[in-house]
Amino acid sequence: MELIVHIDEPWQKEAVEAIANRFETLNPGVDVIVQVLPNGEIRNSLYTGESNADLVQLFNGDIVDCSRDGLLIDLNTWLGQHDQLDRLFHPTIIGMVQPEGRTAVLPLSATMKGIFYNKQWFDKAGISYPDEDWTWDDFLDIAVRLQRANVLNGDEGFAARISFHREYIGLLLLIAGTDWLSPSKTRASGYTNSAQAVHAIKWAADLVRKHQVARATQEYFTNRDLLRNKAGMILDYFVMLHEIQPQ
Repeated sequence: MELIVHIDEPWQKEAVEAIANRFETLNPGVDVIVQVLPNGEIRNSLYTGESNADLVQLFNGDIVDCSRDGLLIDLNTWLGQHDQLDRLFHPTIIGMVQPEGRTAVLPLSATMKGIFYNKQWFDKAGISYPDEDWTWDDFLDIAVRLQRANVLNGDEGFAARISFHREYIGLLLLIAGTDWLSPSKTRASGYTNSAQAVHAIKWAADLVRKHQVARATQEYFTNRDLLRNKAGMILDYFVMLHEIQPQ
């Protein structure tokens, strides 16, 4: 018997395969096949009925959509028989995967984005570390001052990095009160081209073009520039804290 698992993050494959190996040991005669596929391919194959996977990795809105459209098994009955699993997760996290009372998935990982800032750059510029009340206007003002104090002509480095990957710019849109698409995910007009979206995207582009305190990039889930002391502030995932904090 084979169980097929589709995930879309290559960096998680080693860990998922280790779990699969333990499962195979506990269940002789079962082979678990872990395959890495693009997220869009995983989602689309569910909707077209072409997916051959028993377990799939989904993200955020895809979880809600696929549950609403009846593509996922409701795990409530199963969780009721294994209530210790429910206690593994913070109530806020488990609540996010229970649209309309159904348990659509079990969380594999959860993380949030935040601003990491380089103390060396702040110290050199004589700028106090940000407090809880700082705003995006403060972020821009600080970026300009950091660039001026830390990057001389010809030096490599930028005061700020906000990726132009859709997920990161999407965060700016949410903060501005809009999104890429309508709540039903069927319409972009009035959302992607709304005044709030245009203003948010222009603000990010101005960091690169007007203020020259950031580089244009679609890199994400990376901290190389910060660890190499080539960046003053980056917007990225908190899951990287264990690599950054020791330094």
